[in-house]
Amino acid sequence: MSREAEPAAGRRPLYLGTGNARLISTTVGNAGLWYDKFCDRWNGDWNGLGDYGKRDWIANVANLDGTAAKRVGDAEMLRESARRQADLTEKLGGRTFRLATLWRLASGLGRSHPVENGFAWHHGLGVPYIPGSGVKGVARAWAVWSDVPESDLERIFGPREAGAVGSVIFLDALSVKPVALDADVMTPHYTPWYQEGKAPGDWHSPTPIPFLTVAPAQTFQFALLPRTRDDKKDCEQAEALLKDALATLGAGAKTAAGYGVFGEPAADVPRTEEASPNGLLRVVKAPVDLPSGELRSVLMEKKTKKGGWMARHIETGIDGPIQGTAPSDCKPGDEVTLVRANRTDFKWPTAEDRQRLAQPPRKPGGKPTGKGRGGRGR
Repeated sequence: MSREAEPAAGRRPLYLGTGNARLISTTVGNAGLWYDKFCDRWNGDWNGLGDYGKRDWIANVANLDGTAAKRVGDAEMLRESARRQADLTEKLGGRTFRLATLWRLASGLGRSHPVENGFAWHHGLGVPYIPGSGVKGVARAWAVWSDVPESDLERIFGPREAGAVGSVIFLDALSVKPVALDADVMTPHYTPWYQEGKAPGDWHSPTPIPFLTVAPAQTFQFALLPRTRDDKKDCEQAEALLKDALATLGAGAKTAAGYGVFGEPAADVPRTEEASPNGLLRVVKAPVDLPSGELRSVLMEKKTKKGGWMARHIETGIDGPIQGTAPSDCKPGDEVTLVRANRTDFKWPTAEDRQRLAQPPRKPGGKPTGKGRGGRGR
């Protein structure tokens, strides 16, 4: 790049027209593409993101406040992809099952990224996933630990020679609904020892490194296919090995610290049945409290007594009225982004709401930028 073509301080080295791009909603568009390609927290000299730039960028997609209201992925696309995978597996005589993260899951940490730790995003769905190669790897590792006969290992997983295949095909593990993400931090204390070979000592400063993880209680679908019709029994054996592996070893990175362990998904939101006036039963979901943050919802045919709009939150299924002035082009079935007015009511977002939701969280314990004690400029 010539000196004349070098980007000015404060400008992004991106395509023309993306200078004002921002992630409007983590459930609209591809959050993975945004996270990997559009990082704009660089220092003025482009030598890094600094101490808070990394955390602020992760905050675009992660629930740093612990509310888990922010999720990534399109609910309908995820349901459809999971259904298609399950249908394909059933037609070919394979095995499909679902498990949920018991704690955090870190997949793809070794990938390159400005925050120093990458993340495995599904290219088409824009959500975290576990590649089929990783699913196969953890199942094989557990099979070795379980003293499965070598003949079974080579038949199911394939010989170790390059290009060899086994009797079972391991598909990517996909989330079945929008995924909540958390931020975590690792703090190496002896960076000069790791990077330069200097003697470790307590005089070295710790280096906090934030990284992105999948939150607990997120459900993934696992699918195994027989390579031929005669391999269905091997699919059943591989399923048992994989379930034990996910419950014991865990998938992804940092499994020695408890990451990546899976268990049975939690039960659905409790439901109670009530008798309606016409004698039929209707189902009511509980609890009824709306979460905070952006609420991706669907406009309902039903209206309020005063003729106002009603909406159903896609993630929780909670119904409620919408406060405020609706856009003039609304129609039933439209997907809209709302905010919480109170425990049971939605609200059409105002300009102030959109600005507030777009702001990254305040730095913990920090002072307002450019201000000293008493609020005076430094």
